Amino acid sequence: MPRIRSVKPEFWTHFPTARLSRDARLLYIGLWNFADEHARLAGDPRFVKGQVFPYDDDLDATGVDALLDELEAAGKVERYNVDGAPFLVLPGLGQHQRLEPGKVPSRLPGPEQGHRPGRPARRADSSARDSDESPPDPDPHPVDNPKTEHDEASAQVRGQSARRADESARDADSSALLYVAGSMEHVAGSMGAAAAAPRERAHDEPPPLLPPAVEILRAQLDARKLTVRWDKLDASALAEVEALIDLHGDGPLVRAAVQSYRPDSPPAFAQAWLKSWRALPAPGHLLRVADPACTEPGHTGTTRYCVQCAAEQKAAR
Repeated sequence: MPRIRSVKPEFWTHFPTARLSRDARLLYIGLWNFADEHARLAGDPRFVKGQVFPYDDDLDATGVDALLDELEAAGKVERYNVDGAPFLVLPGLGQHQRLEPGKVPSRLPGPEQGHRPGRPARRADSSARDSDESPPDPDPHPVDNPKTEHDEASAQVRGQSARRADESARDADSSALLYVAGSMEHVAGSMGAAAAAPRERAHDEPPPLLPPAVEILRAQLDARKLTVRWDKLDASALAEVEALIDLHGDGPLVRAAVQSYRPDSPPAFAQAWLKSWRALPAPGHLLRVADPACTEPGHTGTTRYCVQCAAEQKAAR
């Protein structure tokens, strides 16, 4: 599930980051929104393109792949594969965003579980800190920047700051929690309260891990505000969706979902699309157009071709 992330003003003037291309810098910011609390996200360039650049026709998955290579060379991202599926991790995300990996387990495998063929070795922590957008926030009560080991405050002051932050979070108005949850749904392209109501997951819980092909399809549906839950699909249903993607491609499935969508009764689960997807004709299959019989008395042809009508027209000339 996308997260709300903040951008510091120092990001725009940080020289190592400013040397990257504009598209690479924009992509890097976009990755923050889709990384979980462990700074991980799916790394297929087609999925990333659908999430960060859904409406940019001048940028395809190959271009996004090149931008990811540029970010990796700068130490902003690390690319790795687990069981043939690509993933990303942002090593510097925790330096400028407040992450809580201990509270929310990641549903994505970590880089230690995969391999990175042909990629540069993982940078040391000091290199990741040096490549970060900005230094740690000196504010004693940071919102998006956790304390670092270089903080000169005493353990007592740090403990008091942590308690104040926890108490402030607990005492926050309950409407703020609803706002955060609603905002995250809006970023994902929700269709409003009617579509978001059936969701039972906490606002900070990541979405279920789907096969890469299904993730790409979900991103395209989300971009058209056709957001549904996918966690109720069992293994056989996911396999059927993958087979339908292989058979028809993403485009026909998205068009069928758009055509079957009803604003007065929006679907809540991905199973709602299966019926229309199963009904799609096989590629290359031409539908036969019915040709009714000729309505003239005694004629044996059809409305499109009738021997008697042709003979009568010829005689009348």
